[in-house]
Amino acid sequence: NDRRLTILSSGYLLNRAIEVAEKVSKVSGWSIQILDVWRIKPLNLDALHEQIKDSELLITLEEQARDGSFGAAILEAISDLNMQIPTLRLSLSTAFAFENGTRDELLDHYGLSKSEIETKILEAIGGRSRND
Repeated sequence: NDRRLTILSSGYLLNRAIEVAEKVSKVSGWSIQILDVWRIKPLNLDALHEQIKDSELLITLEEQARDGSFGAAILEAISDLNMQIPTLRLSLSTAFAFENGTRDELLDHYGLSKSEIETKILEAIGGRSRND
């Protein structure tokens, strides 16, 4: 009775996704797969369907503003595939940024630190283990 979630990301945030997935899997008992969606347009819908069909939850992780972004493309794709999988989109908010810093400092500041990603995923699965 393995519970599975899938984290979809690309580029720079893949390393954070991998580190967070390892921690969340140990704490929760959920099986976590990570998909590197290296090409958003066009998405390979057949491959996407095959890769996410057993997932109870999808997490999109991106360093873009939320509106009209990678997460939105994934939501459109699962709709086109007539799939109904709850999806948590982790991204930057649509706002002007006035802070300066390194890429990591800014991602951390705007809610995409490893600890915040981990917390949001654990909240999404409700702290439920595979035995719940």
